Amino acid sequence: MAAVTMIGLGIGGALGSVSTAIKPDASVKMTPQAALASPTPTPAAVMETATPATLEVAQAAPTPTPAPTVTPTPPPLPFEETFTYGYSVENRPLQGFRLGTGESARFIIGAIHGGYEWNTVEVVSKTLEYYREHREELPVNVALYLIPLANPDGYAAGRDAIVGRMNAHSVDLNRNWDYRWQMTATHGTRPVSAGAGPFSEPETAALRDVLLEKRPDAVIFYHSAMGVVFSGADRERSFTYELTESIAAATGYRHQTEGIPGQITTGDAIDWLSTVGIAGTEIELTTHASISEAEWLRNLKGIRAFLEWRVPQSTVVDDGSPENGSLPADAPAGYKWYTIPDGTTLLDIVFSVCEGSIELDELVRLNKIANPDMVPAGMRILIPESCQ
Repeated sequence: MAAVTMIGLGIGGALGSVSTAIKPDASVKMTPQAALASPTPTPAAVMETATPATLEVAQAAPTPTPAPTVTPTPPPLPFEETFTYGYSVENRPLQGFRLGTGESARFIIGAIHGGYEWNTVEVVSKTLEYYREHREELPVNVALYLIPLANPDGYAAGRDAIVGRMNAHSVDLNRNWDYRWQMTATHGTRPVSAGAGPFSEPETAALRDVLLEKRPDAVIFYHSAMGVVFSGADRERSFTYELTESIAAATGYRHQTEGIPGQITTGDAIDWLSTVGIAGTEIELTTHASISEAEWLRNLKGIRAFLEWRVPQSTVVDDGSPENGSLPADAPAGYKWYTIPDGTTLLDIVFSVCEGSIELDELVRLNKIANPDMVPAGMRILIPESCQ
């Protein structure tokens, strides 16, 4: 409006000056309003620029990133652990000790014949104390399981061969394992009860279970008193012969391969171990008395050899005799011996080695395998000759 006022004042001033010089025509009537009127400007059309509509595109909700699953790291095993693996007929605990945390389990077991062989408790207990005090001597790859007293009821019953040797059911526990078991066996030539059936006794059943759970590479059963070492039967199924040779060389005890003449030792523990592919040996101390320092030291040498012993590795053996030097074993017609390599399962053998020429169930029956899921490397089994 300020601009309009200024324009009006300018026109008015000019008209005032003209009125003194020119006489207006009387016929023309002018009014101040008419004189001051100016064309009304047509307002310029304001063009509004249309704001384009915003197209909203629906977006998928972001997928939440799942929180990472954190698997807790289990605490490291202690060097030593005490465990109870069962109970005897008279409810005494069956106790064991583990030293070391290596992947190769080794078992040393004493007094399966109770108080009659009481000094075997002594030698296993001395082994426990020795490696407690000299843990640096235990190979890092070994977990050593020590069971000083496998027959606590017999130990409590005394040291004679009639009562002290047996468990509380009057069963000889080293005749109660599932290898050619028969109800009556002998100790020497004296008949002994082998129980109502294989593993009828809680002591042997519990020991079997812990052995199958831990799957040791090697096992020692201590006995007395013949001053020899025995290897197990069925050498084609385990490396019992090689293990026993190693211990015999270290201790100086003679390796007696033929067993005890005249004795019926059906249902023996290390014979059963062979059937499940575990190398076992029996060490016989020289007397039933407390072991001397000299005998302890020779056994310590044997235990060191036992802990350092490696399971031999071999492959298919076509001629029926193992490559590792054990006694030859003749395979039945149409079959040959095969030593299971490390990391190979029975299914691998069925489909890769034998290419389906034998069924898994047939392979298990043929080789009398107790648990197809627990077959160790180094175990020798029968397979058809057509297998690669």
